[in-house]
Amino acid sequence: STALDEGYDYIITTDYDSIYKADDVAQLLRLAEQNPHADAICSMQMGRFSGLLLSTESGTITRKELEDNPLVPITTGHFGLTLLRASAFKDLPKPWFWSKPDENGEWKRGEGKVDDDIYFWENFVSSGRKLYVAPRVVIGHLELLIKWPDTNLDGIYETMDHYHKHGPPSDVWE
Repeated sequence: STALDEGYDYIITTDYDSIYKADDVAQLLRLAEQNPHADAICSMQMGRFSGLLLSTESGTITRKELEDNPLVPITTGHFGLTLLRASAFKDLPKPWFWSKPDENGEWKRGEGKVDDDIYFWENFVSSGRKLYVAPRVVIGHLELLIKWPDTNLDGIYETMDHYHKHGPPSDVWE
């Protein structure tokens, strides 16, 4: 039998690069119990390279919505720390995860590329499931940093994204 057949109420997902506390998990459980209409609740997490909240990459959420509401409806989520109601999978069309490359057969950010997670959330929401972000459940997203010696031989840090766009910092030792 599968985990969904075992009678669990919730499924909680997490990623290796998410930083959170046990209380964050408890808060997601409290929110789920208080909001039975919520089929999935994502914690609030920043995208590593986009600089956007992961739950806003396909839409806009205002600061006021985040400040005024314990849950804000969204159209796509993440798996960094997310609670899914097991009953939401009952008639969810399969496959649950599916991906395809862009029109050139590449997995970069080309036109037509679909990642597993984005497919999951589009299928989830288009199937009538209700997805929310919890603005008070805030988790971190690990990011690799480069440490360089500067002109004073002190360490300076740079993100990988900055390095790929701009190269080493201008005050690196030469």
